[in-house]
Amino acid sequence: MSESSPVEQLSSEIESYLKYRSQLVEGETKVSEGLDKAVLAISSAGLGLTFTLFDKLYIEGNVDSLIFAQSSWLFFVISVFFVLSSLLLSGHLYYRNRELSDRIIQNRISIRSAIQNEDDEVPEEERFSENEKLVFVARLSHYFGAIALFLAIALFGLFVFHNTDFQKLESNQVTEVGQPTDTTEIKDDE
Repeated sequence: MSESSPVEQLSSEIESYLKYRSQLVEGETKVSEGLDKAVLAISSAGLGLTFTLFDKLYIEGNVDSLIFAQSSWLFFVISVFFVLSSLLLSGHLYYRNRELSDRIIQNRISIRSAIQNEDDEVPEEERFSENEKLVFVARLSHYFGAIALFLAIALFGLFVFHNTDFQKLESNQVTEVGQPTDTTEIKDDE
């Protein structure tokens, strides 16, 4: 089994980093598009729907349930914040990794040229390293955004629960707000 020459190894590394760089660019685009869609969906549907339903469901004087609606709105805003944070951090990481990948490609090209030209001094090999703290914070933001969204939906569900009169619904006295369902009052004109 023959060992590959240093030039072949460097050429292979250059090719690998070029492929990785193109994946980074593609990934950056997908992440940006996906998170933009998520932010729009969360902010428009979540907040808009809760404000609309709040006006229709809130029972005057039910002050205890207000905390659920207000907390729900707070968690929707927190969710949007974390999604935006994740978007910004991911964008920064992709940009940083792409720059690092470009430097490594240039480094490998310089090393390969020095070896091919049989130079006395060969540049030192640069290594790829990720900013692990930034990666951790970006992932945490991504997950906290989903958790905050779940909490916002659950809290608004509690608000709806506390503002729905289940006794009237169970006895079929009301189907919609203010609409009687007692069929004995309805007379047929036949």
